[in-house]
Amino acid sequence: MKKINIYVAISIVLIVFAFALAVPSIYELSGKVFESTNRICRESDGGLNKYEKGTIFYSYRGNEKEYTDYCYEEKTLGKYKRLSEYYCTVYDRIRTKRYICENGCKDGACTQAASNVSCVDSDTGLRYDVKGRVCVEEKCEDDLCLDKIYLSERYCNNLGQVKTDIHKCENKCEYGKCV
Repeated sequence: MKKINIYVAISIVLIVFAFALAVPSIYELSGKVFESTNRICRESDGGLNKYEKGTIFYSYRGNEKEYTDYCYEEKTLGKYKRLSEYYCTVYDRIRTKRYICENGCKDGACTQAASNVSCVDSDTGLRYDVKGRVCVEEKCEDDLCLDKIYLSERYCNNLGQVKTDIHKCENKCEYGKCV
């Protein structure tokens, strides 16, 4: 009887030990992200947006990579009618979505039919050292400092829409620009 109890006790200890070793890989396989995995996935175009070229900045366990949306050919659809867009999942994983671009694909984004609305950016895009103003018709938005370090930079995307890029200034942010 004592011999059986010893075997049971040893078996329980081995099972607990094996489970403790397996738990991190089980959680990782299930898609849950924990601090210990050091996984970071960030998007420049804010997610699935086939009309704006985006880049994924991905870091996992010290390895950093970038993935940029791109156009590609498919024989049945003609030249540059398809888009492959990278995006981050809620668990900081990289996925790809493929689109058929009705009006063609150029420079990593589907082209959209012409619009009568124009977007004007006084500092001509992502210029962190210049305070700018973006206007669509009568509605205007200025670049502004969110605090002493972060700048909210307004710009026009290729659809004529106002977009915002939150940028961390190297020194400080004053009067709507990095100084």
